[in-house]
Amino acid sequence: MSKKIFLVLILSFQIIKSQQIYFPVYHYESENGLIHLNVLSIQQSNDNVLYFITQGGVYEYTGKEFRKNQVYSQLKNIRNLLFTDSTTLLIHRDNGLYKIINKKHIQPLFEKNPFKKPCDKILLNDIFFINYTDQISVESYDLKNNRYYNDSILLKDNSNQAFCFLKIKNQILIGRRKGLYIFDNGKQKLITHFSGTPIYSLFYDESKHRLYLGSKDRIIIADDSLFKIQHQISIKNLLPSQSGQFIFSFEKNISKLIVDKFDRIWFSVQPDDNLYLYENNTIYDALSTLNILPTLLNDLFLDKFNNIWIATFNDGVYQIASTHWKSFKINFNQKNFNVRNIETSDKYVYFFYK
Repeated sequence: MSKKIFLVLILSFQIIKSQQIYFPVYHYESENGLIHLNVLSIQQSNDNVLYFITQGGVYEYTGKEFRKNQVYSQLKNIRNLLFTDSTTLLIHRDNGLYKIINKKHIQPLFEKNPFKKPCDKILLNDIFFINYTDQISVESYDLKNNRYYNDSILLKDNSNQAFCFLKIKNQILIGRRKGLYIFDNGKQKLITHFSGTPIYSLFYDESKHRLYLGSKDRIIIADDSLFKIQHQISIKNLLPSQSGQFIFSFEKNISKLIVDKFDRIWFSVQPDDNLYLYENNTIYDALSTLNILPTLLNDLFLDKFNNIWIATFNDGVYQIASTHWKSFKINFNQKNFNVRNIETSDKYVYFFYK
């Protein structure tokens, strides 16, 4: 069979660029053992086991299927997990922290829960437990001195709520509506050059010493020592909708944010019914591109093997394998081409197909 030659001139780059990139995607739900499809959060233990916290209990992912952890699931209304160097703690939304006894039983870590607000995520920093209530506040408890610290920032200004927090180099950073704060001995101190900048999400790339901050209409990249801004990526008027048009709105608050080892930035914009990919100065609608039906995202998680996990409100979990290689669909006049070979010259790119 003779080969046809598809010749792309100067437009070749534009045609390829316009095509949506593709990554392997896996959808896990009831048939994979994940009986409860409202997945609240995702965590990975020190020995690389993935845990999925649902409204109906805690599930482990074995690499093939999901298995309910019967010990962890004894307690209802678990919101998250906290892995320390020596143990695993369960985070109960109303009653605080629980510990595992002899790998069989659970009991409260404290005789009386020291926190006054609901617990959605808790971090341990030296002698402090820091409790984050989703999109509201941060409070802490001093283990050494048995002292409770309320959210003094929110008490002074109830519009300056907390949206995220992150542990970096044994420090706790807190993103708030009116700036980035650092936790210091029970107090929250404003980092001056982020004053007035809303911070809705945080991600730390330890290997490259980069801190990524999701803000309004932009992603900020800073160093991990003095937290000085190195670069900013504007997403204003660049977010593609499923219809191929652009989304025009007054605010695009980047509420979830992760960066894989190939520097691809995956993020979600409030109200978290979307997922976008930023790469090479281009933003892709990841859900539409990867044929994932629109869904509400509860959590966005990057595991230690560079897989992106999407925890949804009622559609289970999606896994995106962010590999080094990417694929493109080449089409012309609404026809996809089965490309068998590619050759280049100084000015042209040749696609050979049957």
